[in-house]
Amino acid sequence: MKKTVGWIIAAVLLVAIVCGAFWGISKNKNDDVEKNVNITKIDEVVNKDLQRQYPKTPREVVKHYNKILECFYNENPTDKQVKKLCKKSLELFDDDLKKENPIDSYVSSVKSDIKKYKDESKTIKQSTVCSSNDVMYKEDKGAEIAYVDASYFMKDKKGFAKTFQTYVLRKDKNSQWKILVWYKIDKSSSIQE
Repeated sequence: MKKTVGWIIAAVLLVAIVCGAFWGISKNKNDDVEKNVNITKIDEVVNKDLQRQYPKTPREVVKHYNKILECFYNENPTDKQVKKLCKKSLELFDDDLKKENPIDSYVSSVKSDIKKYKDESKTIKQSTVCSSNDVMYKEDKGAEIAYVDASYFMKDKKGFAKTFQTYVLRKDKNSQWKILVWYKIDKSSSIQE
């Protein structure tokens, strides 16, 4: 009886060792596969779940929108990726701005802009958003409004230029800041190479 119990314990230990070895090998292979998967900037933006991780402040909304712009103009998105990026942009837009930009015409417009940027060899080298202290908050007809300034350091065939924009955001019924409109501020500067 003692011999049988000894053999059973030895068999269980042997099975545990073999299973542990297989688990360790498969885990290392999975880790290696995960290390070899290159997640692009486009993938990172497209895969962000804005339903669960929506930016909390007007600045964060503009920063996320700038990431989308950088994907449009600095990367080489496929037509499918452009459409996905446009859908992500629309998630950041106020309902009034969405109405002005139906998905098909918005995608067409963005593709045209991308082509123009590529033809001019234009890229966004750096985008910055004003500090939290510089965000201006107002109320308009009972709606909360925020003004966020952003700057874009651009490079093209002619050299470098810096452009400035103001984004106007409005809080929606879910207390999320949405982009209502943006406009260029006239304090551009150019630097020749």
